[in-house]
Amino acid sequence: MQVTFPVAQTTLCSHSHGDSKNNRTLDLILINVKNNIEILKDNYPLVKPDIHHLVLNLNLKVKNQLTYVRNDHVLKYNFKRADFLKLYTMYRDADYSALGAFNRVECATDYFYQIVDFVFKENVPLVKSHIRKKYPCWFTNEIIRTIKLKYFYRKRMKNSEYNKLMFCEIRKKLKSMIRKAYNNYIIEIEENIKYYTRSL
Repeated sequence: MQVTFPVAQTTLCSHSHGDSKNNRTLDLILINVKNNIEILKDNYPLVKPDIHHLVLNLNLKVKNQLTYVRNDHVLKYNFKRADFLKLYTMYRDADYSALGAFNRVECATDYFYQIVDFVFKENVPLVKSHIRKKYPCWFTNEIIRTIKLKYFYRKRMKNSEYNKLMFCEIRKKLKSMIRKAYNNYIIEIEENIKYYTRSL
């Protein structure tokens, strides 16, 4: 199966900061946004670059404010009640011969995932998942407890100078804790990217 992906047939535009050492454009960023983007050479790459490939840094300026829609009832697969023997058997016996008949990889991918979704729905029950976590993923249990303590003194700071002082101290401490936790979260992500990139 031959797969072609001409940029002219899509809404994507190619962007590059410059040519490599061999005067060849090897590294591109494809994006369907024409304005409000800035592409620069990255001075702090996560992986050691080579002379043939530039490390690009894409800055996208978003004018419209993003809104977060919360859904407290999300369906998810309950693998504890899944029939794995039947699931493996259905994957083994599924007819994948039609994949070779597609001329576009997108159509073949859609067909393959139709098989995957069908087998999952037949063997893995769906349950409602109640999302109760309202804090960012890098918040530690200590930070969450400190937030609750801060609100405790915030409600009472008008009635007491001591409560007001405690609120200010806890708020100052909390900002430092959040900043440190976020930095550690970013460092952990970067280290994981370096590790898994090297493993490839």
